[in-house]
Amino acid sequence: MEKYEDTQSREIAVSQIYEAKTIGDIIIIIKEAFPTWIIGVADRYSDNFNMLNENWESICKMCKVSKKKVMIVNPIDILSDKQTCIRRVSEILTRVGYSVRTIKEMYICNKCSLAVPCNQLEELILLKYPNYIKKFNICCSS
Repeated sequence: MEKYEDTQSREIAVSQIYEAKTIGDIIIIIKEAFPTWIIGVADRYSDNFNMLNENWESICKMCKVSKKKVMIVNPIDILSDKQTCIRRVSEILTRVGYSVRTIKEMYICNKCSLAVPCNQLEELILLKYPNYIKKFNICCSS
């Protein structure tokens, strides 16, 4: 069985998430159903990449929710028809205010505990915003 493949117990967990009363309850259900998926959380993105905080704020406004946390997770196969539960979980988290990013995209800075883009994502940001940040920093300036 694949790491995050759908099972009956995971289907039940997703329905429990829809009925959960608090964000804390949702996180507990997720950790029980997908114990290795969540790697860590950060309060926000590094100030060096504030456009990520601004984009996240825009998404939250569209969903009419407040920002929660940046959640760093293990990657999933978004094209797999056998991983629909974990994709729904990711969507639910986004709709309640989390920014869900994979460990291939982000890591948590050891200095400030904020989310910082990995080198590959940082290079894509530089292509889109060439004057935004001049140099990749292992750590943020926060």
